[in-house]
This record gives sequence, structure tokens and C-alpha cells, in this order.
Amino acid sequence: MAAKVKPRDVTPIIQAVRNWLGQRKLVRTLRFEDYVSPRSAPPPKLPPGINHKLSANLYYARDGRRQAEPPVVVYDTTKLIASKMEKAETSVSSASSIPKPGSGYDWNTGSSN
Repeated sequence: MAAKVKPRDVTPIIQAVRNWLGQRKLVRTLRFEDYVSPRSAPPPKLPPGINHKLSANLYYARDGRRQAEPPVVVYDTTKLIASKMEKAETSVSSASSIPKPGSGYDWNTGSSN
């Protein structure tokens, strides 16, 4: 039976010098296979998708970038804006009756409007 291989490390003399110069005992953070417990991950539980078909599963059909399309217009506001512009043009004659916010100050006469 073969002897167990010791994990890589420096010689005891170099290790003593290293610990003396570092003023502490070095704790190696390397993980070796012999010192780590085995971990088995459970298999993924994924529902079958479009790529799990046996036929009619061409490579170019699986590319999601090819399925991208331009955005769909859900609501168009250009007609609404055009109708409001027409209403604003017809109401220009009555614009003088609409009060303006705030009161202005005439700097030439020194009175407020």
C-alpha cells in the first residue's frame, strides 16, 4: 500500500524561519482534497423546455436574439396631440380673456399691471 502523500509545504527549517520572521505561526489557507469532506450537489430540478424536443429543434431556432422583435405600439398619442393643437389654434382669439398667472411690474412706470 502506498504511503499517503503529504500536502505541499516548505521544509521544517524554512518553516521555523518563516514563523520567527513573521512573529506568528502561518496558517495555510489552501484546501487539499484529502482534508475536505466530499460534497455532492443534488441534480437540478428543471422543467423541460423548448430545447428538450427530439425533433424540429434547429440551432438557429434556439437563439433568443433571433426571436427579438421591435416594440409593439400599444397606444398612439399623436392623434390626441394633433387634436389638442387644433383646439389651441381655434381658441387663440379668446386668449386675451384668460388671466395670466402672477402680476407683472412695469419698471418704466413703476406700477404693477
